[in-house]
Amino acid sequence: MADYTLAWWIVAVCAGVGAWALFNFLGTVGLRTMTGRLLICAGLLAVFVTPAPIPREGGLAPALIVMVFEMFFQKQGEPEGSVMALLIGTAAALLIAALIGFGLSRRRT
Repeated sequence: MADYTLAWWIVAVCAGVGAWALFNFLGTVGLRTMTGRLLICAGLLAVFVTPAPIPREGGLAPALIVMVFEMFFQKQGEPEGSVMALLIGTAAALLIAALIGFGLSRRRT
């Protein structure tokens, strides 16, 4: 089993920087609500960093990548596990972002 720690660090840092840049960009193009920007960026970040087990190999990889490879490139693919991980991870991230966003917006007023 291979050690994917460096790859995960690269994915996490790139996704974090991308989400931060998108958050700032959305503020400049007219999406002024904190909650809206948080929801969009948290959803995007969750899609890129949610882990899923790699079938028949072990280890973890980003669920989006596992899902695409299992759906389109494997004849006997099993994308169900990665799809569920992606849905649960994204839903959890959106829920947390909504709670934080609404909490911050209530504190400001």
